This record gives sequence, C-alpha cells and structure tokens, in this order.
Amino acid sequence: MVTKHKIHIDFYDDTFALLAIHSSLDDHVMAFRLNQSLNTRLTRKREDLSLGADIVFPVYEWEDQWNDHYWSVIRNTCQSEKKNQSTDLFQNEISVTTHYLIPERKEVDYFLKIDGAEPDLTADVLEKLGQIPQVITGYSIDTKELKSIENIMY
Repeated sequence: MVTKHKIHIDFYDDTFALLAIHSSLDDHVMAFRLNQSLNTRLTRKREDLSLGADIVFPVYEWEDQWNDHYWSVIRNTCQSEKKNQSTDLFQNEISVTTHYLIPERKEVDYFLKIDGAEPDLTADVLEKLGQIPQVITGYSIDTKELKSIENIMY
C-alpha cells in the first residue's frame, strides 16, 4: 500500500500572480507569442502535469534567475478519449471528455502563473498581453476565491 502525503494550501506561503488568458491559440503558439511579447523564454516542461490516468496538461515554464521569478503557462482544458464498451448501436464509438485544471473557471483558456511577481510586474504583463492580437483578454485572478488552487501548485 502506498502512502500519499498532501500539502494543505494553507501551508503554501509563496507569493505568485495568477493571470487568466482567453485565446484560441494552440499551446506551443501561445508560449511563442508570450516569449515574443514578454521577452521570456518559456519552453515545454519534460513532464506534463498529470491529475489522473488520462488527465494530462502540458506545462511551459521559464526560470528567470536574474529577477528571481518562475513563469509557467498551462492550458485550462484537456480532452481524453474513451472507447465505448457497450454492445448496443454505439459500441465502437469513441467518447471525448473535457477536463478542467480549474473547474470553477471553465471560461479561461490559459493560466499564466508568475512566482515571486510584484504588482508592477503583473500590471506590465497584463498590458503586454492586451497587445497580442490573438489574445482576447487577460486579467488577474484572486487565488483565494479558487477551490481547486492545489491543481496549479506544481
């Protein structure tokens, strides 16, 4: 039997900014556009964030050692496919299920998390997000209101 240890969110005392981004861009294109606009160097993390067997979210990250910030971008949705095991008319059909990283924010396409961010940096990032043509909007999220905040504590 394997023992699981969980860190309660109250013990996590790191300061970070969480920004919501609305855009229909693919993951790699979003990372590229953010790198262009924000002068970051986001790259795909070798290991995706896994919340279950088929629930996997790709993560793009960059450690800004000069300013002591850790940037990460993650899509809010992932889809998993499952073959229907019934013996009726739809026996060979594949069902697609959409999973959310933060279910209470289903309208958000991406989350940009900046560990160690100051309010000035957050305002600057939001301004630059608005200048990316494919980004519909970007705004800051109050993390105290999120029930599933532990999903982004990676």
